[in-house]
Amino acid sequence: QGEYSLYENLYPVQMTFFQSDILPESEAVKLNPVECETAMLYAAIVADEKIPAGAKTVSADEIRNKMQVRTQSMDLPVPPDGIEKTESGYRVYDTTASLVLDVPMRKGEDSYLLFEGLTTDQAQKMVIRTDGAKKSVTLLDSQASYTMGRNTYAVRIGCSGEDTVKQVLIRFTEKGGVSLDGISLNGVDTGCMLLQQKRLGESSASVETGKDWVRIRYSCDQDGVQVFSIPCSTGWTAHTDGEDNELISTDLCLLGVFSGPGDHEIWLTYHGPGVKMGVWTALAGILAENLRNGNSDSVDVPMKKEAASWTPGGKDWPNRYIDVDLSEQYVRMYDDDNNLIWESDCVSGNPIYGGGTDTGVF
Repeated sequence: QGEYSLYENLYPVQMTFFQSDILPESEAVKLNPVECETAMLYAAIVADEKIPAGAKTVSADEIRNKMQVRTQSMDLPVPPDGIEKTESGYRVYDTTASLVLDVPMRKGEDSYLLFEGLTTDQAQKMVIRTDGAKKSVTLLDSQASYTMGRNTYAVRIGCSGEDTVKQVLIRFTEKGGVSLDGISLNGVDTGCMLLQQKRLGESSASVETGKDWVRIRYSCDQDGVQVFSIPCSTGWTAHTDGEDNELISTDLCLLGVFSGPGDHEIWLTYHGPGVKMGVWTALAGILAENLRNGNSDSVDVPMKKEAASWTPGGKDWPNRYIDVDLSEQYVRMYDDDNNLIWESDCVSGNPIYGGGTDTGVF
């Protein structure tokens, strides 16, 4: 149906990596969206209240000095017929009319245009074309953008192998007023960015994964944050070297833990909503702690599932239940007195294509 090109990522970021520098969120909000995204290659972004006393933190100005991000203000384009300039931006009368912006790109830079003052709704209705390619603002949903809900939205223009000027066309798909305070150009030095990605990719960590767990062994020579390329969400627990460890949100959306120097082993375990704690690693950590301290306390074994009754070799499910007979392709429901109260034909999964229905008690 068409041709495809495959490219090797020379500097992939590992599933987990260590950052010795910490950028507090109160400093991260001082960066524009492009700077904030680039800063994650240099430091772990952590909520201020989660940062322990004495941790090595950096400011927005310090992280700017480390990053080579060029910022250049751009004049707002002169409106064509069908678009009128206003005090707050523009007013669109013709949705086929486009603003024309000449963007000076430098060799070796990844260029982004930042549009300041747009509402989320307006950003969603903005279409940008350059080199014949259609681009648009990236939004998580109708209420938030990847710029953390600010009124500044970034659009990537691309890289250039030489100093050049690229023409960008800006069009809005609906008529009406557009609040646009300014446009700026951010150029990220790709050489520095690749060096940072290479540094993160040289992590000595080993990773093993299971259905609902991740095991990481790693070494570090100083205090910092071990970041995991796993979206931050409820249901995850962490145990470091057999002990509970608090998971924190890092880089605005990833999991992480604070870590000290030395060799470490971390177990990350996930439990979906409504599932009992089936954390065997947690149990191992409790037992190890009791052994170290010489305790003989009894321990409740965490269960993923418990029977309704103790009937060795017999029925251990509640009196009221549904029986699915795969051989008959039939379903029957029984009440507490074992009376049949409902029945129906059914169609189970097709084992021929690997979609057979699991057997057991659920």
